[in-house]
Amino acid sequence: MYYSLTEIVDVDRVREHLRSHRSREIPRIIKAATNYGGVDILDELLSDGVSPNLRVVDADYLSGVPSDFKASTTCNPDNDHWYPLYRACNHRIYAKGTTKEGLSHMITALLRHGADLYAVFPQAYFPGLFPRSTFPEIDIPVAPPGVPDDVRRSFWEEHGFWPDKYNFEEEFGNDSDEDDNDDDWEYTLRSVLHAILEDGLLIKPILDCPGITLDLEHRDPQGRTLLLSACRSSLGADALLDNTDVDLRDRIAVSRISRDPFPDSSDYPTASTLPPTAIKALLDLGADPLATDDEGKHMLHHLLEAYNELSPPKTPRIRLSLRYLVSRFPALVNQPDSKGTYPLHTAMQCVRRHRQARGIEISEPESSVADLIAAGANPHVRDAHGNNVLHYIADFGNMERWSGLTEIYWRASERSAATGRPAAARSLLDILLDQGVDVNARNDAGQSPIRILLDSGGAWMAKRARRRGIPDSIYPSKDIEKLADEMEGKVFDKFGAEGVDWNERDEQDTTLLHAVAAHDNMRTVWRCKYLQDRGVDPLARDTHGKTALDSAWGNSDVVEALQEYQALKGQQRPL
Repeated sequence: MYYSLTEIVDVDRVREHLRSHRSREIPRIIKAATNYGGVDILDELLSDGVSPNLRVVDADYLSGVPSDFKASTTCNPDNDHWYPLYRACNHRIYAKGTTKEGLSHMITALLRHGADLYAVFPQAYFPGLFPRSTFPEIDIPVAPPGVPDDVRRSFWEEHGFWPDKYNFEEEFGNDSDEDDNDDDWEYTLRSVLHAILEDGLLIKPILDCPGITLDLEHRDPQGRTLLLSACRSSLGADALLDNTDVDLRDRIAVSRISRDPFPDSSDYPTASTLPPTAIKALLDLGADPLATDDEGKHMLHHLLEAYNELSPPKTPRIRLSLRYLVSRFPALVNQPDSKGTYPLHTAMQCVRRHRQARGIEISEPESSVADLIAAGANPHVRDAHGNNVLHYIADFGNMERWSGLTEIYWRASERSAATGRPAAARSLLDILLDQGVDVNARNDAGQSPIRILLDSGGAWMAKRARRRGIPDSIYPSKDIEKLADEMEGKVFDKFGAEGVDWNERDEQDTTLLHAVAAHDNMRTVWRCKYLQDRGVDPLARDTHGKTALDSAWGNSDVVEALQEYQALKGQQRPL
């Protein structure tokens, strides 16, 4: 039986159910009480000796769950495995009328009767409908439930971008019922208190509870301490201590709970002070600021990895916390994890970690990069795949529209090269170029930043346009396209001013013109002309004897542009 809000607050009715079906009903009553704020019935059950750790699903539900799995996002097809304490703190599921006072009362009651702060439970996870590797130029096809890997891979190879689940089903259809099958979900293990901190849930009643002494260095199944989990708060590490994740969820109206969870940044103008946040509270209690998890990640890595599952997702607010931590613990700024990823790389990966680019505010990673560099971060470090920070920013444009260095922000009511994520990305590029980051650096795959930019920047829009049958342009008007040409020229000129090698060759001896000519949109024509004006030879052959003209074969606009250039040089090749 499942208990509704009306039923769970009717104490006499609940008592009647208990008299008839006590052993079977208690777990569900506990679940409903913590769901709906049934303070009175919860108090009565706990006082009667009912365990504060009772769940609908028993302990053997953990069987077969990998303890070392690292999940970046979570969801809950079934939350029967939640412990009452986690459920009580997770008030996003509560009905109207729930108050923080009521929630605090439940949390305190559970703790007073012995709720296990460190109990481990399985959490369903889903890696996202728009999955991307956190590293440039590395994308691994991952199918959502019901979509075969081979079909989804074919979609990627044809279109060059990941479909979200709904667009995919609209185009290809999906007759599978697997989405509703619990067996399709995978699980990872979490610790109750660590999960409360990571999910941005109500933590203050736990910290304030009399008689509770936290094991500050207790490790969850991923090796994270409480402080490391607090840095991962999906609400944002800058949130004040008495606020929770639901305070950001405008679509959930919870009376007397929702409010702005963040302090006024003007009250903290320097990095020497930090608002009363979970991080501040744990540090004041003596948490080890230099602790690392099983992957060697420290506070800064986790702070910069924080993820919010709002729809669309937003980058959690962390700037006050980041400035404070780098000023107090400067050694962490240039300390990589066990895989060689530095905090600077993690900040650049922030954009890529989100499943959909359109919900991301790039201003947060931009400011994080600037703050790290100001704190002494080495801008020249490479990640485990040989990428420097320019490789990351060059690959932004392969995610979605309005996200790349050379894009412009346009909508029906606004068209500008000075607003939106592309403008923020260009500001970030200026910061990196001012630091003298090598524009010709090759990663382990032999790719330079400019090759990644030319080969993938804007590719999402180009291939999206092709899919929709718009072969001539990816923009709605010539004016917008002209603005895009001008902006793209400025970005490429910045690379040129830093000494980029326009005549570089990769391991297959292909030129930049080979890479560009293979695309099929109006950006390709403009880019071909730009590269030829910089001396890139359209007749240069790769190791297979192919020229850029061969790469463009079948695309009349690009072929024509290359032929016109050859004609001007007196080198026209018969076709």
